[in-house]
Amino acid sequence: MVENPHIILPGGGIFFYWQAGAITYIRNKYDLSTSIMTGASAGALAATLAVTNVDFEEATTLALQLCDEYGVWKRRGGLQGIWGPIIEEWLEILLPANAADITQDKVV
Repeated sequence: MVENPHIILPGGGIFFYWQAGAITYIRNKYDLSTSIMTGASAGALAATLAVTNVDFEEATTLALQLCDEYGVWKRRGGLQGIWGPIIEEWLEILLPANAADITQDKVV
């Protein structure tokens, strides 16, 4: 295995859960503690969650819970107009307090 692998995750919200699954599989097979990740948009989100060791299954459960709380499934506009606050709350709950320090040299 490469000493310091560099994992690149492209943007595109539709790819987030594919990336989450791929990262979960890879980190179950390999030690990613020396890896560097680069991501754009949803890829940056996936990289940040991966480097801070967030469990993607727990993240999904929380996302669905927040969508229920915000009434996303019953709103005519769905996520329109409330996406930002939901993501902000989701990240506040998921990320450790020292996420900026953890990701400093790991997510580029």
